[in-house]
Amino acid sequence: MLNSQDFIKILVAEMRNQDPTNPTDPLSFVNESVAFSSLNALENIENALSKTPDLGQASSEFLNRKIAANGNLVGITGGQSTAIRFLAPAPGQYTAEIFDANGSMIAQASIDVQSGNTFQNFNWNPGTSVKDGIYRVQVIDSSGQQINGLEEQGIVKGVQILGGQIMLDIGNILVPESEVIEIDSAA
Repeated sequence: MLNSQDFIKILVAEMRNQDPTNPTDPLSFVNESVAFSSLNALENIENALSKTPDLGQASSEFLNRKIAANGNLVGITGGQSTAIRFLAPAPGQYTAEIFDANGSMIAQASIDVQSGNTFQNFNWNPGTSVKDGIYRVQVIDSSGQQINGLEEQGIVKGVQILGGQIMLDIGNILVPESEVIEIDSAA
C-alpha cells in the first residue's frame, strides 16, 4: 500500500524524468496533487482510528463481570456498595474507616480476620441514610497501622471512553481499564 512518502517520491521522479520538449500537462499535476491530499487525509483518519480504544471489545470482555482494580474507593448506589479487598498480614481485629468527599470519617466497621496472609473482602452496608456517591476507605490493623494495597471490587455495569481511555463503571466508580488486576467469570 502506498503512503504519502511513496507518493512524493513518484511525483519527484516524474518531474525529474519528464521530457523538456514535451512537458507534463499542468492538469495532470493538479490531479496528482488532489490524489495526494486525499491519500494524506485517509492516512490521518487511519492513524486516528488505530489510536481509538475498542469500546465494543472492552464491552464484551468486561460487562457483567466482577473485576478487581487497584484503589481504595467504594461507590454507593441506592444503598448498595461496591467492595474493598485487602491482604490481611495476620489474624486479628481490623477496622475499615469510611470517609466522605470532604475527608470526614462517616463510618467504621470491624473486620474479624481468622487467618493471616489471606485476602479479605469488606462489603460496607451503608443503609439508606448514606447518599449515593464515592467514598474512600482505609483499613487499620489492631496496632493502628494502615493496610496498603487495597483493591476495589465490583460488577461492571457499563463501559465508556473518557479522555481516550476505556473506563469501567462498577457502581458509581469509574475504573480505568489499565488498573484492572483481576477479572472473574460472568456474574
